[in-house]
Amino acid sequence: MTERPARGLARFAVPAVVAVVLLSLVPVLIRRTACIGSEEWPHPPHWCYTQIPHLLFDEQLTAGRIPYLQACRPQPMPCDEYPVLTMYGMRLAAAVSADPARYFLASGLMLLLAGLASAYALARLVGIRALFFAAAPTLILYAFMNWDLLAVAGMVLAVAAALRRRPAASGVATGLGTAAKFFPLLTAVPLALNLRDSRSVGRLAGMAAASWLAVNLPFAILGWRGWIEFYRLNATRPPDPDSLWSIACVRGLGMTRCAPTSLINLLSLGVFLAGVVVVWRARTRRHPDTPVWTLGFAVLAIFFLANKVYSPQYDLFLLPWFALVLPDIRLFTAFELAGFAVYVTRAPGIGAFPGNSVYVATLLRDLVLVACVIAYVRRPLRFVGSTTPDAAIVGAPGL
Repeated sequence: MTERPARGLARFAVPAVVAVVLLSLVPVLIRRTACIGSEEWPHPPHWCYTQIPHLLFDEQLTAGRIPYLQACRPQPMPCDEYPVLTMYGMRLAAAVSADPARYFLASGLMLLLAGLASAYALARLVGIRALFFAAAPTLILYAFMNWDLLAVAGMVLAVAAALRRRPAASGVATGLGTAAKFFPLLTAVPLALNLRDSRSVGRLAGMAAASWLAVNLPFAILGWRGWIEFYRLNATRPPDPDSLWSIACVRGLGMTRCAPTSLINLLSLGVFLAGVVVVWRARTRRHPDTPVWTLGFAVLAIFFLANKVYSPQYDLFLLPWFALVLPDIRLFTAFELAGFAVYVTRAPGIGAFPGNSVYVATLLRDLVLVACVIAYVRRPLRFVGSTTPDAAIVGAPGL
């Protein structure tokens, strides 16, 4: 008796969520393009700040350089510092135009398509709850800050395919998403464990590896020194100011000594793995029938808490999981407010905040994230009032 209205509301949810993304992001894209084309660039007002046009020059794409295969000229900042799919998204935009405003517009259109794909897939799964992604202030702030939405789309499409028992498609989305950023690989592990037969797990893992290698292997063979730069840079970079490791180094109190980066890398990995094990055991002790795929939310949250780098735009990766696993408006609002506090203490051009404010904002955001993980452990994950025809997929035992 409930199937017919459920399907009716689902048909409304998908176009509504897609429309919200368009209404939110298209004006932002137009406004920032105008800012970059104005006389104020490269120092536009803080609401127009984006890293994307700077990457045109930092990655030396204006002269048609082929990333990884052609060496970078000496410069203060490294180049070839992004994974292959992200790097060649930049290169494609640079092929459209070397003008910063047009380059940003071309980049923004690709990212807009990635955001629409993510919203569409989420709305198909959870209906109107996809607004936790589509209507999030975080999406407006960071959709065009950098290239993260490419990997977000890979992650969301991988989840959608896996929950519909399409392991090969999920593997392809995982591999391509990981070729844009590392995080989709993290959430693919719970997706694979959620599958009930070794053949499906093998198909997901095999297609993920094959698609990642198809994108990466040619550059690793032909341009090793450029290709490996991204991995070298991330292995050697010190803690970012908005990570808990930076607070642990007490840099906010004027002390600049910290543990060696290699030790921090090992400790971060240990804290991350231990945290995931503890959270999953605590969750299944309370709710033994919890589907493993839901652990993807906790995996990302714990990784961001434990990692030495937590760039503000990484919040984009958590938004879909609020829609999928933790649709709690109070926790979501707290997360958005705390994330905005980090933004206003870090975005160039805002200023007017004490030097230690970024550490206070970081601690606030991470405390909210800890509260979200605790909620994941403690609460029964039931999508009360679910109205999508795919609710039986999302609402597997325990949901």
